[in-house]
This record gives sequence, structure tokens and C-alpha cells, in this order.
Amino acid sequence: MKLVRVEEVLVKGLPWFAVVGVPLVAAVAAVLLIAGLGVDAASTVYSRAAIAALFILFTLATLAAMTLHGRYLDAAAERHTLGEQVRMTQEHNTDLRGQVEVLAAMREVGRVISDDVDFCKILDQVFQILERLLMPEEISVIVKEETTGQFVPRAIRRDGQTLFNNIDRSEAAHALFDRAIAMREMQKSVGGGRATLVSPLIVDREVAGAIKFVLKMDIAPEDAQKKVAYAELVIHDIARHIAIAIKTPSLHDRATIDGLTGLYSRRHFENQLRAHTNLARRYGKMLSLIMIDIDHFKEVNDQHGHLAGDVVLNAVATAVKANVRDCDSVYRYGGEEFTVILPETSAVQSQAIAERLRRTISDTVFTAGTNQIRVTLSLGVAEFDSTSRSHEDIVARADQALYASKKEGRNRTCVWMPGGPQLIARR
Repeated sequence: MKLVRVEEVLVKGLPWFAVVGVPLVAAVAAVLLIAGLGVDAASTVYSRAAIAALFILFTLATLAAMTLHGRYLDAAAERHTLGEQVRMTQEHNTDLRGQVEVLAAMREVGRVISDDVDFCKILDQVFQILERLLMPEEISVIVKEETTGQFVPRAIRRDGQTLFNNIDRSEAAHALFDRAIAMREMQKSVGGGRATLVSPLIVDREVAGAIKFVLKMDIAPEDAQKKVAYAELVIHDIARHIAIAIKTPSLHDRATIDGLTGLYSRRHFENQLRAHTNLARRYGKMLSLIMIDIDHFKEVNDQHGHLAGDVVLNAVATAVKANVRDCDSVYRYGGEEFTVILPETSAVQSQAIAERLRRTISDTVFTAGTNQIRVTLSLGVAEFDSTSRSHEDIVARADQALYASKKEGRNRTCVWMPGGPQLIARR
């Protein structure tokens, strides 16, 4: 049984009672009065006065009822207006909350891009942010290959995981991808309980790729429309940031990567070593450095030419990078010198890594054209300890150890100790 509120009955019923009920009651009272007095009595002064009074009452009651009804209509209209204002305010607040969420997400995305230049890491973190914001079933990104000019899948996120490798190239074969790239604007398709939105990624006025979202839409049509509109707002902004992320590694590489060897440059080495030493000092962590020099490299250039020397430099750099740990970073320090930063690693551990590098290069024959070239390395190891004042100290100590290796006959490793560089016997 449906319950009816008393307030609702009074508010809705009172005007109709005032319009119909009050005049009706007055009329009935007049009839009863006349009937009670009789026909003769009706001609008396008193009866006429009573009838006149009842008529006046009837008129006043009617006017009062009409006034009350008018006020009710005004109140109802005002109530409707207030309801609309409340609804619009709620929708506005919802829009504001959505905009705040988008701005917060964009700020977080911007921080991710500025903190890390690895495109895969950037995409993974950006996908996680978008997952919290839109709860999509799938996000995928295709990028344009520089060599072929074809658009290929670069990353895809499903079931809470981001994949970068072994992605089926057919993932890039979607009609919305083609339309978004061709028309250079967002494309969408809604139907079957899902919405698919694709936005092009434009870098320097060129389409560098596209990003696709698949959203589940098993909700009311009005809510689905709002969800798609919100997703369009988010995707429009996020596409600009991802386009920047595509461009950022290239710009970063130009400033920090050595063109010949593909290693980080000396300038980047100094910045990174400064950051590592600050962390080691603040948190009491271990940190070591290996300085590497190719022995008699000038003779390689003199005997085989500078092109052969470049081949050897590049091959040694590749070999060094392949024989250190993932957490270590390799740099070209200058000329034929390289450095390796080893976080959370002691001098004893670093000397074992240095020896492995030395033996690997010593046992390798490098091919430069028709030339078969062998080279050796001299290495110096130093550890950042409590007596180190800055990153310059560990560089100076590793350099002293490297000089000791050369002085002892090259093709060997020395470790800096408080009493002076210590030679590591070759095995």
C-alpha cells in the first residue's frame, strides 16, 4: 500500500478546497437559512441582512480562494524553479568535479613525463592513471615507425597489465585508427554496450600515432552519453601529453646520448653521478664507479684508420653495456674512456664486475672491414664512502686507480683504497 504524506495532501488539496469548498459551504448555509425562516420571513429586514451577509461571505470567500490559488501557483512555480536550479547546480558541481579530476590527472601525467624519458615506463604509468579515471576495458597505442612509415601497435593494456612486446600487428588494423589518422581528429563509435574512442597523437604538426579507448557502456542512455562526453574531454587532453612523451625521448637523447656509441654522454654522467652521490650520502647507501680506458687506442687509429677506430669504440661500448647489470649505467666519458655507475655496490663487488669486463674485451676479436683487431682495457674502481665530500671525489679516486692500472702495465684493474690504489691480480 502506498503511503501518502499529510503535508503533500494539504499543500495540493487546500487550493481546490478554497476554490470549491468554501463557496459551496456558504451557499448551502444561505439556503438552509432561508428554508429555516420561511418565505414570509425572507422578506423581513433581518432575513435580507442575513442573505446579504451570506452573499458577502460567499464573495469574500471566493476572492480569498482565488488569491490563495494564485499564491499556490506562484509557490509551485517558484518551487519548480528552485528544483531546476538545484538540479543545474548539482550538474555543475559534477562537471567541476570532473574537471578537477582531469586537471589532477593531467598534472600527474605531466610529472610522469618530466620525471622519466623511457617511453615504455611513461606509457605504463599514464595507462594506470587513465584506468583509475575512466575504467576502460582496453587502452592501446599505435606509433609510426621511422624506418617504414607504418603504424604499428606499441603498447596495449588489458586486465590491469600493460604489454609492450609480442603484440599482434593486427591490433593496429582498426577502422577508427585509420579515420583518426586521416582526419587528424578524434573518432568514436558507440553501440553494442561499448564505446570506442580514438584520438590522433600529433607531434610538430605530424601524426605520430593514435590512442584508442574501449569503454563499457551497460548503463542508462543518459549516463552513457555523459560518460562518453567525459571520456572525450580526458582523451583530448591526454593525447597531447602522450604526443609530448613520444617527442621527449628524441629531444632528451639528442642532449644526453653520444652519437657514435649510443651511450650516455659525459654531461649526463655528471648529472647522474651527482644525483647518485646525494642519495648515497643521505641514506647511507653504497655507490661505486668504474673508469675504463682502451689501451693504446691511438695505435688502432694509426694502423687501421679512424673508421676502424670508430668501429672498435662502438663495439667496446656495446660489449661493456651488455656485461653490466640492469641497474648499472654506462657512459662515454670522452675519447676512448668510459665510465660505469654502480648503485648500491661496494668496491669489492665492483672490482669483480670490472674484471669480467676486462676479460671479455681481452678475449674478443673485433672486425673492422678486413681488419681483425684486439684491444685491452685498463680499469679503475672507487667507492663513495664517508670520507667523500662530493661526486668529484669518487671521480678523482677512480681516475687515480685507472692511472695506476696503466702504470702497472695496462690490461688490469686497480681499486682505490685509503692508502692508495690497490692492484687486482689478473686471473
